[in-house]
Amino acid sequence: MSPSVGTSESGLELTFGNFIRYHDYEPEVLLAKESWSEWKAKAQLAQIPIDPDLTKLKKTLEVIL
Repeated sequence: MSPSVGTSESGLELTFGNFIRYHDYEPEVLLAKESWSEWKAKAQLAQIPIDPDLTKLKKTLEVIL
């Protein structure tokens, strides 16, 4: 499930919205596992995010989902 797939298959700019629409993914499923920035980093399309609030965000998403 690599975010880079959306770009090569669809020809659309690699944005979260384009990716989930093209692949018909539920955004909650992807974001519960990793942030969009982390998915792009795993696909080697961006640097690994360094954000002190990322841990807080993940814990909040776990509560919401």
